[in-house]
Amino acid sequence: MTDYDIDHANTTGLALRLAHTISGSAPGNLARTWFEVGADVLMLRMPKDGSVGGGMFASEAIERRLATLGRALGLNGRLI
Repeated sequence: MTDYDIDHANTTGLALRLAHTISGSAPGNLARTWFEVGADVLMLRMPKDGSVGGGMFASEAIERRLATLGRALGLNGRLI
């Protein structure tokens, strides 16, 4: 296994962990979110009505996991 393989597996795991947190085990949540990548930022867009994320606690968890994923990609994570 190469360093690239290990980095790829780690990044995939971080993305899946974030997706699980966003979904909240509710069908349809992931379909209402999307990523945008800028020069140095990974942006996660979510509905403004608060219908995804399960409230304040989940939003904090999402922000932390997004920041971790962003760092793994060499980007700053930003929740929009």
